[in-house]
Amino acid sequence: MAQSQRMERVSRQVQSALAEIIQEGLKDPRVGPITVTSVRVSPDLRHARVGFLPLGGLGDPTETEKGLNAAKGYIQRQLSRRIRMKYLPVLEFHIDTSIEQAMAVESLIDDLAREREE
Repeated sequence: MAQSQRMERVSRQVQSALAEIIQEGLKDPRVGPITVTSVRVSPDLRHARVGFLPLGGLGDPTETEKGLNAAKGYIQRQLSRRIRMKYLPVLEFHIDTSIEQAMAVESLIDDLAREREE
């Protein structure tokens, strides 16, 4: 489903603000340096699904996810100070697996190409 221009604009704003908030640091030791890879805002702009990856493979992604979700209230407050909207999206953090999936598909394609050469 294609996102509307407003949804895309809100997604970009939220992603940019989240990167700043998280870079400034959270006190939770489970949350190390991460990259916010995606933000998908619902059509009503009330919910945002935030994908992330730990930088350089540092830290346990599952623990990082727990830490981010535990700090959600703090992150929401910081986000509300940076983005002015009638309703700020409620955040839901999840580990971004799209890179791993893309690598698995690429590996399968390489295997098929090798089999055809033989």
